[in-house]
Amino acid sequence: MSITLNGIALPDEMIWSDEFEWSPVDITNENTIGGKLILSESSVTGEQGRPITLVGDNAWAQKTNMLLIHALAQALGSTMTLILHDASSRNVKFRHWDKPAFSARKVSESAFSDEFTWYNLQAKLVVV
Repeated sequence: MSITLNGIALPDEMIWSDEFEWSPVDITNENTIGGKLILSESSVTGEQGRPITLVGDNAWAQKTNMLLIHALAQALGSTMTLILHDASSRNVKFRHWDKPAFSARKVSESAFSDEFTWYNLQAKLVVV
């Protein structure tokens, strides 16, 4: 199954690079005056705030698709639906505080580009 973002097909070769780098558990620590360690644990309900970074060395899209995804990244306040390879679905936004939230680089360097030019994509999203 393909990955889609608001119905726009993303390259099949994209992978969720930070899938296992997030935990709903948060812990803080501090020491008392006497040196005793105090730990405070909390947990996030659901996946809200979970980063989803989509990358891939061979995650290529043609310029027409890249422009559609770029337009999504420029839309202020929009929440999008991301469907992953396993058909799981999440509501996401671009992580604009983690620049660049979306990037596209030409696969082959040339001054000329048209709708058939290939780009390598990266998208930084967050579950909302």
